[in-house]
Amino acid sequence: AKAHVAAGNLNRAVGERFIVSTEARVSSEEIAKTLETVCKETGLGDPAAISFDCKFQGGAIPIGSREVEATSRLKNCLGVTLRPVSETIRDMGRILLLAKGTSKDLAVEK
Repeated sequence: AKAHVAAGNLNRAVGERFIVSTEARVSSEEIAKTLETVCKETGLGDPAAISFDCKFQGGAIPIGSREVEATSRLKNCLGVTLRPVSETIRDMGRILLLAKGTSKDLAVEK
């Protein structure tokens, strides 16, 4: 959201396109581990039910390799630093578990 606001308010961003994404491809194993942690921390969901594809290596752009060049451009042009992927996945997992209908109060930490 910060990147969108900055791009809409800075003259130097007019007519430019920005990729708001992590530069390296993240493995499904890393995502699964983060979601397992969310389940264990919150007591919601079943961490044993989370799985990942350990065989997929990423195709043309291997997992862990740089997919896009975004970090320095976002920082230099928009003054925006991206949050770590694990934080974003953790927040998404909490929100999805809450949306599933639990009554447990979980505030997204900042």
